[in-house]
Amino acid sequence: MARDYEVESSPGLTASEGYEGEPCLGDDMEVHLQHVRLTEPEIARRHCVRNALTKVVSALWPAATVKCYGSFAYGLSTSLSPLDLVVEGCESLENFSSVLTPISETLTVKRLMQGKHEAMLRATFKEDPALSVNISFFESGEMSPARESACMVRRWVAQYPAIRPVVAVVRTILQKEGVHCFTTYQLLLCVMSVCKVSPDPSDPGVLLVDFLDRFGQNTDASTNVVTLGGCDVDLTPITIVDPVTGCNIASHITSLDTVRFRSALRKRLHRLNDWVTCRALHDRVFDAMFSDEE
Repeated sequence: MARDYEVESSPGLTASEGYEGEPCLGDDMEVHLQHVRLTEPEIARRHCVRNALTKVVSALWPAATVKCYGSFAYGLSTSLSPLDLVVEGCESLENFSSVLTPISETLTVKRLMQGKHEAMLRATFKEDPALSVNISFFESGEMSPARESACMVRRWVAQYPAIRPVVAVVRTILQKEGVHCFTTYQLLLCVMSVCKVSPDPSDPGVLLVDFLDRFGQNTDASTNVVTLGGCDVDLTPITIVDPVTGCNIASHITSLDTVRFRSALRKRLHRLNDWVTCRALHDRVFDAMFSDEE
Protein backbone atom coordinates (compact mmCIF):
# COMPACT_ATOMS: atom_id res chain seq x y z
CA MET A 1 0.00 0.00 0.00
CA ALA A 2 1.32 3.44 -0.94
CA ARG A 3 2.04 5.78 1.92
CA ASP A 4 0.36 9.18 2.07
CA TYR A 5 2.59 12.24 2.14
CA GLU A 6 2.02 15.87 2.91
CA VAL A 7 4.64 18.59 2.88
CA GLU A 8 4.50 22.31 3.45
CA SER A 9 4.15 24.26 0.23
CA SER A 10 6.98 26.72 -0.23
CA PRO A 11 8.90 28.09 -3.24
CA GLY A 12 11.43 25.62 -4.53
CA LEU A 13 10.29 22.86 -2.17
CA THR A 14 12.68 24.01 0.53
CA ALA A 15 10.59 22.37 3.27
CA SER A 16 10.90 18.62 3.50
CA GLU A 17 9.32 17.86 6.87
CA GLY A 18 5.87 16.31 6.91
CA TYR A 19 3.11 17.24 9.32
CA GLU A 20 2.98 15.43 12.66
CA GLY A 21 5.80 13.07 11.85
CA GLU A 22 4.53 12.03 8.42
CA PRO A 23 7.18 10.64 6.03
CA CYS A 24 8.93 13.25 3.90
CA LEU A 25 11.02 13.40 0.75
CA GLY A 26 14.19 12.61 2.67
CA ASP A 27 12.60 9.45 4.08
CA ASP A 28 11.63 8.28 0.62
CA MET A 29 15.15 8.91 -0.65
CA GLU A 30 16.61 6.72 2.10
CA VAL A 31 14.18 3.95 1.11
CA HIS A 32 15.26 4.34 -2.52
CA LEU A 33 18.93 4.10 -1.53
CA GLN A 34 18.28 0.80 0.22
CA HIS A 35 16.27 -0.45 -2.75
CA VAL A 36 19.00 0.16 -5.36
CA ARG A 37 21.91 -1.08 -3.26
CA LEU A 38 23.59 -4.33 -4.16
CA THR A 39 22.08 -7.55 -2.90
CA GLU A 40 24.15 -10.06 -0.95
CA PRO A 41 24.66 -12.30 -4.03
CA GLU A 42 25.75 -9.27 -6.09
CA ILE A 43 28.25 -8.29 -3.41
CA ALA A 44 29.51 -11.88 -3.26
CA ARG A 45 30.13 -11.92 -7.03
CA ARG A 46 32.25 -8.79 -6.76
CA HIS A 47 34.28 -10.29 -3.95
CA CYS A 48 34.70 -13.41 -6.08
CA VAL A 49 36.26 -11.31 -8.87
CA ARG A 50 38.59 -9.55 -6.44
CA ASN A 51 39.66 -12.83 -4.83
CA ALA A 52 40.37 -14.40 -8.22
CA LEU A 53 42.45 -11.40 -9.27
CA THR A 54 44.30 -11.39 -5.94
CA LYS A 55 45.26 -15.04 -6.49
CA VAL A 56 46.68 -14.24 -9.93
CA VAL A 57 48.53 -11.12 -8.76
CA SER A 58 50.00 -12.80 -5.67
CA ALA A 59 51.49 -15.56 -7.82
CA LEU A 60 53.17 -13.02 -10.11
CA TRP A 61 54.05 -10.23 -7.66
CA PRO A 62 53.91 -11.31 -3.98
CA ALA A 63 54.24 -7.74 -2.71
CA ALA A 64 51.44 -6.32 -4.88
CA THR A 65 48.02 -5.38 -3.47
CA VAL A 66 44.52 -5.51 -4.96
CA LYS A 67 42.02 -2.97 -3.68
CA CYS A 68 38.47 -1.89 -4.54
CA TYR A 69 37.79 1.74 -5.36
CA GLY A 70 34.98 3.59 -7.12
CA SER A 71 31.30 3.24 -6.25
CA PHE A 72 31.79 -0.17 -4.60
CA ALA A 73 34.22 1.37 -2.11
CA TYR A 74 31.84 4.29 -1.48
CA GLY A 75 28.88 1.98 -0.82
CA LEU A 76 27.04 3.40 -3.84
CA SER A 77 27.19 0.54 -6.32
CA THR A 78 24.06 -0.71 -8.05
CA SER A 79 23.66 -3.81 -10.18
CA LEU A 80 24.65 -1.67 -13.19
CA SER A 81 27.83 -0.28 -11.64
CA PRO A 82 31.22 -1.57 -12.80
CA LEU A 83 33.65 -2.97 -10.27
CA ASP A 84 36.82 -0.83 -10.08
CA LEU A 85 39.96 -2.63 -8.92
CA VAL A 86 43.48 -1.24 -8.55
CA VAL A 87 46.63 -3.36 -8.44
CA GLU A 88 49.65 -1.54 -6.97
CA GLY A 89 53.19 -2.83 -6.53
CA CYS A 90 53.59 -4.74 -9.80
CA GLU A 91 57.27 -5.51 -10.38
CA SER A 92 57.09 -5.08 -14.16
CA LEU A 93 54.32 -4.70 -16.73
CA GLU A 94 56.49 -5.28 -19.79
CA ASN A 95 55.24 -8.83 -20.31
CA PHE A 96 51.58 -8.19 -19.62
CA SER A 97 50.48 -11.38 -21.37
CA SER A 98 51.60 -13.26 -18.26
CA VAL A 99 48.73 -11.51 -16.47
CA LEU A 100 46.11 -11.84 -19.18
CA THR A 101 46.32 -15.61 -19.50
CA PRO A 102 45.35 -16.51 -15.90
CA ILE A 103 42.91 -13.59 -15.66
CA SER A 104 41.03 -14.88 -18.72
CA GLU A 105 39.94 -17.91 -16.70
CA THR A 106 37.66 -15.62 -14.66
CA LEU A 107 37.18 -12.56 -16.87
CA THR A 108 36.48 -11.88 -20.53
CA VAL A 109 38.87 -9.10 -21.50
CA LYS A 110 37.24 -6.46 -23.71
CA ARG A 111 39.91 -3.79 -23.94
CA LEU A 112 43.53 -3.31 -22.90
CA MET A 113 45.44 -0.05 -22.60
CA GLN A 114 49.09 -0.18 -21.63
CA GLY A 115 51.59 2.55 -20.83
CA LYS A 116 55.19 2.48 -19.67
CA HIS A 117 54.52 1.99 -15.95
CA GLU A 118 50.81 1.30 -15.83
CA ALA A 119 48.09 -0.62 -17.63
CA MET A 120 44.31 -0.81 -17.61
CA LEU A 121 41.92 -3.43 -18.81
CA ARG A 122 38.18 -3.58 -19.11
CA ALA A 123 36.46 -6.91 -18.81
CA THR A 124 33.29 -8.75 -17.83
CA PHE A 125 32.83 -11.50 -15.27
CA LYS A 126 32.36 -14.85 -17.04
CA GLU A 127 29.83 -16.10 -14.47
CA ASP A 128 27.82 -12.88 -14.82
CA PRO A 129 28.56 -11.02 -18.10
CA ALA A 130 26.43 -8.09 -16.89
CA LEU A 131 29.13 -7.31 -14.33
CA SER A 132 31.75 -5.02 -15.88
CA VAL A 133 35.20 -4.88 -14.30
CA ASN A 134 37.83 -2.13 -14.67
CA ILE A 135 41.32 -3.04 -13.46
CA SER A 136 44.23 -0.61 -13.23
CA PHE A 137 47.80 -1.91 -12.75
CA PHE A 138 50.66 0.20 -11.40
CA GLU A 139 54.32 -0.72 -11.16
CA SER A 140 56.17 -0.41 -7.85
CA GLY A 141 56.70 3.24 -6.98
CA GLU A 142 53.57 4.35 -8.87
CA MET A 143 50.31 5.07 -7.02
CA SER A 144 46.76 5.35 -8.25
CA PRO A 145 44.98 8.67 -7.57
CA ALA A 146 41.95 6.49 -6.72
CA ARG A 147 43.49 5.84 -3.30
CA GLU A 148 43.28 9.51 -2.28
CA SER A 149 39.91 9.94 -4.00
CA ALA A 150 38.40 7.06 -2.00
CA CYS A 151 39.69 8.49 1.29
CA MET A 152 38.31 11.91 0.38
CA VAL A 153 34.86 10.56 -0.50
CA ARG A 154 34.70 8.54 2.71
CA ARG A 155 35.41 11.71 4.70
CA TRP A 156 32.67 13.58 2.84
CA VAL A 157 30.09 10.85 3.38
CA ALA A 158 30.96 10.66 7.08
CA GLN A 159 30.53 14.43 7.40
CA TYR A 160 27.46 14.68 5.14
CA PRO A 161 25.50 11.37 5.16
CA ALA A 162 22.82 12.94 2.93
CA ILE A 163 25.23 12.74 -0.01
CA ARG A 164 24.59 9.02 -0.53
CA PRO A 165 20.80 9.15 -1.04
CA VAL A 166 21.10 12.26 -3.23
CA VAL A 167 23.64 10.61 -5.53
CA ALA A 168 21.47 7.48 -5.69
CA VAL A 169 18.39 9.48 -6.72
CA VAL A 170 20.24 11.64 -9.27
CA ARG A 171 21.80 8.56 -10.82
CA THR A 172 18.35 6.94 -11.12
CA ILE A 173 16.96 10.09 -12.75
CA LEU A 174 19.75 10.11 -15.33
CA GLN A 175 19.43 6.39 -16.04
CA LYS A 176 15.69 6.79 -16.55
CA GLU A 177 16.34 9.65 -19.01
CA GLY A 178 19.05 7.72 -20.87
CA VAL A 179 21.90 9.98 -19.72
CA HIS A 180 24.79 7.58 -19.08
CA CYS A 181 27.89 9.76 -19.48
CA PHE A 182 28.33 10.72 -15.81
CA THR A 183 30.23 8.48 -13.43
CA THR A 184 29.36 8.12 -9.76
CA TYR A 185 32.52 10.05 -8.85
CA GLN A 186 31.55 12.95 -11.11
CA LEU A 187 28.08 13.07 -9.54
CA LEU A 188 29.63 12.95 -6.07
CA LEU A 189 31.71 16.03 -6.90
CA CYS A 190 28.63 17.82 -8.23
CA VAL A 191 26.61 16.98 -5.12
CA MET A 192 29.48 17.99 -2.86
CA SER A 193 29.72 21.38 -4.57
CA VAL A 194 26.05 21.96 -3.73
CA CYS A 195 26.50 20.57 -0.23
CA LYS A 196 29.05 23.28 0.52
CA VAL A 197 26.46 26.04 -0.04
CA SER A 198 23.20 24.29 0.88
CA PRO A 199 21.26 25.82 3.81
CA ASP A 200 20.73 22.34 5.26
CA PRO A 201 23.13 19.73 3.85
CA SER A 202 22.05 17.28 6.54
CA ASP A 203 18.58 16.89 4.97
CA PRO A 204 18.58 14.66 1.84
CA GLY A 205 15.36 16.25 0.56
CA VAL A 206 16.66 19.81 0.83
CA LEU A 207 20.01 18.85 -0.67
CA LEU A 208 18.33 17.09 -3.61
CA VAL A 209 16.14 20.09 -4.41
CA ASP A 210 19.16 22.42 -4.17
CA PHE A 211 21.00 20.12 -6.60
CA LEU A 212 18.08 19.99 -9.05
CA ASP A 213 17.72 23.76 -8.87
CA ARG A 214 21.40 24.48 -9.47
CA PHE A 215 21.99 22.08 -12.33
CA GLY A 216 18.50 21.91 -13.79
CA GLN A 217 16.98 25.34 -13.29
CA ASN A 218 19.84 27.82 -12.81
CA THR A 219 21.11 29.14 -16.13
CA ASP A 220 24.06 31.08 -14.69
CA ALA A 221 27.27 30.18 -16.53
CA SER A 222 29.00 29.46 -13.20
CA THR A 223 26.93 26.29 -12.83
CA ASN A 224 28.84 24.85 -15.79
CA VAL A 225 31.95 24.67 -13.62
CA VAL A 226 32.15 22.28 -10.66
CA THR A 227 35.19 22.85 -8.48
CA LEU A 228 35.88 22.50 -4.77
CA GLY A 229 38.95 24.71 -5.07
CA GLY A 230 40.65 26.51 -7.92
CA CYS A 231 39.94 26.04 -11.61
CA ASP A 232 43.00 26.23 -13.84
CA VAL A 233 41.79 24.01 -16.68
CA ASP A 234 40.35 24.46 -20.15
CA LEU A 235 36.59 24.82 -19.85
CA THR A 236 34.24 22.39 -21.60
CA PRO A 237 30.40 22.36 -21.85
CA ILE A 238 30.43 21.16 -18.24
CA THR A 239 33.70 21.25 -16.32
CA ILE A 240 34.23 19.03 -13.28
CA VAL A 241 37.60 19.53 -11.63
CA ASP A 242 38.95 16.55 -9.72
CA PRO A 243 40.30 17.95 -6.42
CA VAL A 244 42.88 15.14 -6.29
CA THR A 245 44.47 15.55 -9.73
CA GLY A 246 43.35 19.08 -10.61
CA CYS A 247 42.21 17.80 -14.01
CA ASN A 248 38.89 18.30 -15.78
CA ILE A 249 37.32 14.83 -15.64
CA ALA A 250 34.30 15.86 -17.72
CA SER A 251 36.11 16.82 -20.91
CA HIS A 252 34.45 13.91 -22.73
CA ILE A 253 30.93 15.20 -21.97
CA THR A 254 29.51 16.99 -25.01
CA SER A 255 27.22 20.00 -25.27
CA LEU A 256 24.34 17.67 -26.14
CA ASP A 257 25.09 15.51 -23.08
CA THR A 258 25.06 18.62 -20.91
CA VAL A 259 21.72 19.78 -22.33
CA ARG A 260 20.19 16.35 -21.72
CA PHE A 261 21.64 16.30 -18.18
CA ARG A 262 20.12 19.66 -17.30
CA SER A 263 16.82 18.86 -19.00
CA ALA A 264 16.45 15.62 -17.02
CA LEU A 265 17.04 17.41 -13.72
CA ARG A 266 14.78 20.35 -14.59
CA LYS A 267 11.98 17.94 -15.51
CA ARG A 268 12.16 16.23 -12.12
CA LEU A 269 12.34 19.54 -10.26
CA HIS A 270 9.13 20.65 -11.99
CA ARG A 271 7.50 17.34 -11.04
CA LEU A 272 8.31 17.97 -7.39
CA ASN A 273 7.09 21.56 -7.46
CA ASP A 274 3.85 20.51 -9.19
CA TRP A 275 3.34 17.88 -6.52
CA VAL A 276 3.69 20.46 -3.75
CA THR A 277 1.37 22.91 -5.49
CA CYS A 278 -1.37 20.30 -6.01
CA ARG A 279 -0.99 18.87 -2.50
CA ALA A 280 -1.80 15.43 -3.95
CA LEU A 281 -2.08 13.62 -0.65
CA HIS A 282 -2.45 10.19 -2.21
CA ASP A 283 0.65 10.44 -4.38
CA ARG A 284 4.05 9.52 -3.08
CA VAL A 285 6.81 12.07 -3.65
CA PHE A 286 8.85 9.58 -5.62
CA ASP A 287 5.90 8.50 -7.75
CA ALA A 288 5.40 12.15 -8.68
CA MET A 289 9.05 12.77 -9.45
CA PHE A 290 9.57 9.65 -11.55
CA SER A 291 6.24 9.65 -13.32
CA ASP A 292 6.40 9.68 -17.15
CA GLU A 293 3.07 11.45 -17.45
CA GLU A 294 3.21 14.94 -18.87
